[in-house]
Amino acid sequence: MIRLNGVSRFYPARAGAAGGTIRALDDFTLRVEPGEWIAVMGPSGSGKSTLVNLIGCLDSPSTGEIWLDNENVAHLGTKDLTRVRAEKIGITGYCMGGRLAMYAAGHYGDRVAAAAAYHPAGLATDSPDSPHRLADGMKATIYVGAAMEDQSFDAAQQARFDEALTDAGVTHTIEQYHARHGFVPPDTPTYDPAAAKRHDETLFALFAKTLS
Repeated sequence: MIRLNGVSRFYPARAGAAGGTIRALDDFTLRVEPGEWIAVMGPSGSGKSTLVNLIGCLDSPSTGEIWLDNENVAHLGTKDLTRVRAEKIGITGYCMGGRLAMYAAGHYGDRVAAAAAYHPAGLATDSPDSPHRLADGMKATIYVGAAMEDQSFDAAQQARFDEALTDAGVTHTIEQYHARHGFVPPDTPTYDPAAAKRHDETLFALFAKTLS
């Protein structure tokens, strides 16, 4: 469960700016029940990134409470925030977002407990910044749902990614879906209801198993 009570985040304005304070988030309250999915939407500057950073324990609020399950993380110290991130934070991405999810898992191994990628692109290329080269830094449990006949993550890349994670001792699953790239979002021409349902099942199972 995620619960925010009267959360605000203020920043000092730049020198010479009117008002003196930027109110990025102001007296915000939110409750997300276990298993509930939400989307954070709004125009640029409305506080979306600030909110996500606060919930993800990458920042601390100026005022208010942030409860993750039964723990108020609003004003924990650095050591305890690292512990919470490693126990409770899971990420997922789609297409190139899957590549970014693996970057995060590799670069921030102490912060990410679970990472998933669906119909991902470029997880194991010849590029020097390919995510598979970060396997040694991954502490998360990894799940990848690959699309069929997908040149952006073909059989050769799947084998290379699997080998890199296996050699690094990373707990992982690479599942081949019988659906084309873009099978999860319902607004794409390749949306596949059965594959999207399997996506829901595997993502919930991953997070339920790995996130305290």
